[in-house]
Formats: sequence, C-alpha cells, structure tokens
Amino acid sequence: MNKVLVALTAIALLGLAGCAGTEAKQEMKSSPKAAMTSADKAGADKAIAMAEKELSAVKKAGHEWQLIDKATGGSSKPLSKLLDAAKKARDKGDNAEAIRIANRVALNAKLGQQQAKEQANAGPDYPK
Repeated sequence: MNKVLVALTAIALLGLAGCAGTEAKQEMKSSPKAAMTSADKAGADKAIAMAEKELSAVKKAGHEWQLIDKATGGSSKPLSKLLDAAKKARDKGDNAEAIRIANRVALNAKLGQQQAKEQANAGPDYPK
C-alpha cells in the first residue's frame, strides 16, 4: 500500500511540475533579469546572482528541489550543489555553461516556490 501511495505522489508531483513549468518558463522569458544569455563574465555574474536570490527564497520555503544535470556527473543533486557548479564554471572561464546552470537553478527554484505556495495546506483526501 505504501509503494502505491509513493508512486501516486510521485506521479502527481511530476504532473504539477509539468503544468507549472510552462507558466514559470513564460514568466522567466518575459523577465528582464532572465535574459542573461551574454556569455561573458558579467552575464554569468548576473545569472548567478539571480539564481542565488531564487535559491534563498526556495530554501526559506523548505522546498529545494534536486535535479539531474551533466554538470554534477548526471546524478541527482540539490539546487545548491548545481549553483556551486555554476560558480566553478564561471571561475574556470566557461561563462556559457555557468549561465546555463544558473538559469536552470533559478527556474527550478521558482517552481519550487510555486509548489510550496500551492501545496501549503495539502493533506490526504479520503473518499467518503
């Protein structure tokens, strides 16, 4: 019974992330701060600063997600570890990779905040 509940919860969360992802991506594209595509150090610094801000907010909400990314060896790591990878890429001079990772962290941190807000009063729904 517990395995079924875990599977159903995972499916529901994936569905929520899929639905919410479209809105957040649109919001991120329309945001002037999200247009950090210039592959220079200043662009990387701005993208990382934005990701740090969003990551701080999602940590405060208690909903830091984990992602699979090639920057962390293809394994699941928390967003804070991905942000560290972005900083290392920037320090090595790979600004395009730093921007890619930082934008990914910022987007998923925003989605985590949205999930925390939407599921603040979540609980079981027993049939009557």
